[in-house]
Amino acid sequence: MSLNPHAIPFDTSQETTGGNGHDMEPCEPIPEENNGHPKTIEQVMAETGIAGLKVTSTPEQIVESINKFVTFTANKDSVWKGVAKSEIVKRLKEIKVQGATELITKAFGKNETSPNSGKGQEIQFDDPEPWPDPVDGAELLDEISGTIQRYVILPEGGYTALSLWILFSWLHDAFSVSPILDFRSPTKRCGKTTGLKVVFRLVPRPLIAANISTAALFRSMEYFKPTLIIDEIDTFLKFNEEIHGVLNAGHERDGAFVLRVEGDDLQPKMFCVWGPKVLAGIGKRKDTLEDRSISISMKRKGTGEKIEKFRRKNLEIFSELKQKAARWAEDNFEIAESWEPKIPESLNDRAADNWEPLLIVAEIAGGQWPELARETALLISGSQDDDEDAIGVMLLSDIRDYFHENETDRVTSEDLGKHMVELEDRPWPEYRKGKPISKTGIARLLKPFGITPKSIRVGTRTPKGYLKEWFEDVFTRYLPNRGIQSATAATELNNKDLDGFQSAT
Repeated sequence: MSLNPHAIPFDTSQETTGGNGHDMEPCEPIPEENNGHPKTIEQVMAETGIAGLKVTSTPEQIVESINKFVTFTANKDSVWKGVAKSEIVKRLKEIKVQGATELITKAFGKNETSPNSGKGQEIQFDDPEPWPDPVDGAELLDEISGTIQRYVILPEGGYTALSLWILFSWLHDAFSVSPILDFRSPTKRCGKTTGLKVVFRLVPRPLIAANISTAALFRSMEYFKPTLIIDEIDTFLKFNEEIHGVLNAGHERDGAFVLRVEGDDLQPKMFCVWGPKVLAGIGKRKDTLEDRSISISMKRKGTGEKIEKFRRKNLEIFSELKQKAARWAEDNFEIAESWEPKIPESLNDRAADNWEPLLIVAEIAGGQWPELARETALLISGSQDDDEDAIGVMLLSDIRDYFHENETDRVTSEDLGKHMVELEDRPWPEYRKGKPISKTGIARLLKPFGITPKSIRVGTRTPKGYLKEWFEDVFTRYLPNRGIQSATAATELNNKDLDGFQSAT
């Protein structure tokens, strides 16, 4: 069993296969020969003696083989070397060499490329040594969840979903579907970046992909098999729509390829984009991307809620958790490949596909986690409604103004709708396709904040509407530093912020 990448050709533009009559595993490049000289990492490992090392090999034999490999591959590019290091580390761990990762890093020269050389720096991953003893899955998930709770505020079900997804990332290649983890929020400062920092330190081979080109993205996915992490995805995709295709293609293992042309002859090549992916951003995603995601709705820290500062000096626990996750995945990989989970019947087909790997992780782990996982799947999959970016916060601000200006603690849906369309300096009079916002539109914008219209008492009537007390928590979270804003004062908002709402909706 192997959780690491397959052998990679010397030539990083080497064609992978598909539809050429050869049988192959998904994402597995086919090695080729070049005038009898070895072209794959596997062949070079055999030539230099790495592949023949055993538990009984002497330290001198191990050092000699490593030095031969380093010398033989001195002129290879950083991509090739990065994958080669991973394969050698894996081999050394198999023969019980302690500190294999550090040993190989030093052998190749940690600072081969100076940060000031202008040539970029080599991509390196710190693959952890698996925990020496068997790991209880339920206890490990409890530890992961407890660690997340120290640093991040998540909604109901969020800690369960995130903990399961993190452990899923270590078992990723045991599954046929790869759900994207998506941190989303109605506005800024809701803890998305801190959430990514936690994930970064708990998943295998994390690769930050800010400002990455499409070509660099699919090449890195194929060669390094990383956990891809993209922050500010809402902004990032505005300038790189092609990334959508790469992210969508990586959802199902059998179809996790993108087709591109390479070289002077523009020959079509297939690149594998199979791997765990994490996104974070404001608002909703495109439907195709949203359907492939498990979304965690972030929220601002409320009054009285306390979390620890994310400080590097307190991060030793993450290394231990990664070692335990690596060991648990190693011990349960084959079990996960054949496990049939109990999936809630009310989940639609796509949601069931997304949650299946996480439910498998929960059921193998045992304890309280199988039930927690099913409850969370229903909770999150039933609340994946459209976020409308910062316009939701604007609506909250206007509703708070209404309660203040009218000195009331309640408002009917009818009266609130009329009030909104009278605010000429706001987007509500021409909210959707030139038409004013409706009662339904207001309800839809409020739903992500956990507020829905209900029957309220107004005199002798009981129309649908809202009570001020229902908003107290969200006012505190999303409008903590904003004074009461009159309709006149609202004109001071940047016009450019308002202009985008009509086109976006």
